[in-house]
This record gives sequence, structure tokens and C-alpha cells, in this order.
Amino acid sequence: MVFATPRRQAQACAPVEPLARRFASGRRCQWLAAWMLGCGMLLAVAAVQAEDNPARANSSRAAREAAIELIPWDKIARRDQARIETVLEKTSLFRRMPTQVIRCDPELYQFTVDNPEILVNIWHLLGLEDITLERQSERMFRAADGAGTLGEVHVVYADQHLRVVYGEGTYDGPMFPKPVRGSCVLLLESDYQRDEHGYDYVCSRLHVFMRLEQVSLDLLAKTFQPLVGKVADFNFEQTSLFVQSLSRAAEANPRGMERLAAKLTDVSPELRGRFVQVTARVAARGDQRRTLAARITPNQTGGE
Repeated sequence: MVFATPRRQAQACAPVEPLARRFASGRRCQWLAAWMLGCGMLLAVAAVQAEDNPARANSSRAAREAAIELIPWDKIARRDQARIETVLEKTSLFRRMPTQVIRCDPELYQFTVDNPEILVNIWHLLGLEDITLERQSERMFRAADGAGTLGEVHVVYADQHLRVVYGEGTYDGPMFPKPVRGSCVLLLESDYQRDEHGYDYVCSRLHVFMRLEQVSLDLLAKTFQPLVGKVADFNFEQTSLFVQSLSRAAEANPRGMERLAAKLTDVSPELRGRFVQVTARVAARGDQRRTLAARITPNQTGGE
């Protein structure tokens, strides 16, 4: 049972549940990898053999230099520039994760990227994660993964196509005898396309720069790069698919989204209200597309 509510409420997000079960197997969620240092530290980043295909994971020098070129330095505050430069100058690990393409309403995608605490709250309701994400200001979050990782995440630049995130924090748990400090820079690229049938698609790619302060951990991280990198890639993929599933559920069942929003008690009433408004517009656009398709199809058939 997903929610301790009447059955009709549990059915409200039925399209999300199958993917949620797959998502749970990873236990560490990518979209938070774009938002919290903890996931970055736990997932780390794997170095793989460089490939020319831009859709594949890549940790080559060329991929790293191309990622750095994306940073809009002139639009980032000087203090944040210094933080980013520290990570870039002493990067322990770099990875460009595989490109993800999902069928998703662009407005809903942007909303979840701008407000990741919504996703975290939904994951809590589905019983998937112990992660907490508390918004401290418009562009700053505090995060914990329930397993020893605490961090702060700063969105230092954001527009429709690019987000630059700086994170720093510590891991204090059984994996290491002493607390581990680290920092990271995350670049999330997003692009949008619509096909001939009116369906919207979002193409996203995540670049991760990781710096671990303990030199000895660099060697350990690199030793386990192939395994950890695959886990990171899997989580990025699964979280993207979760957002896709949420978009389809919003399009098919807006009232179900209203019931879901009422259960999101870890976020503000204002944010819950905006979530309902966004999902209602997603549903309206879906209705318009279906209406248009129904009008076009008979004409096409008659012409044949």
C-alpha cells in the first residue's frame, strides 16, 4: 500500500507506482545527485574509457573541458566562482552521466528541478527514501541521507537550459573511521523538443565534479570507479523515469494529483498549491493535444 488512505487515493498515482518499485531498488536517487553533496559523495563518479558518443557516460579530459566551458562565469557571484574554481582545480573525480530523454511536460520538469523537495516528499510517501531536503532560502538547501551524510547545496546559477550547483558536506558513518569532507560542482543541462504528435520530450545530461579533501580517498574512489559509476548512472536514469511517470500521471489523473498534493506535508502550503496548479495545466495541455489529434485523424483518414 502506497498511502494509508482510501483505495481511490492510493489509485490516484497508480501510474507512478510500478516505476517507484524499480526506483526503490537503487535506494539512492539521482535527481538529488543534482542537488545534494551527500548523493554525490556516496555515488561518487566513475572514470570510463572516453567515447565520442555524447549520449554515453564519459570521464575523458575532453568531456571535462567541454563541461567547464558550459559554466557562465560572468553570471555567477564572485564568492561562488571561488568555490567552483576550488573544486575544478582539485577535482578527485569527474563524470558526464549518460544523456536521458524522457517524455515529460517541460513545465512540470522545470518545477521539479526548481523544487526538488516536492520529489523528496513524494518518495517519503512511497516509502522509498530516508533523505531529507530542507529549503533554507530561494537557492540554498540543507540535506541529509539518513546514513551519515550531511550537506549544504547552493544553486549558483539557473535558467531553462542550465543549472550550476555547488555542494559541500561531510560523511560520518561506518564506512570510514573519521568524518570525510568533500565538495562538488554539478551542471545539469536540459533541452526540450516536441514531436509531430504534440508530445513533449526533455533531454537532460548531468556533469559531476567531485573533490575529496582526504588524499587517500582519491585512490579508494578511483579503485571502485567502474562499480560506483554504474550505480550513479542507474540512479540518474531511474529518477528521470520517475519524473516522466509523474508527468504522465498528472496528464491522466489531475484529481489524483490534487489528492497527492494534500499528502505532501513536508513542504509549504504555497508550494503544494503551485504543484496542483502546474499538474492541472499539464492535464489541460494533454486534453488539448488529444482533442486536436481527434480532429486531425478523421480528416487524414478521409483524404486517403
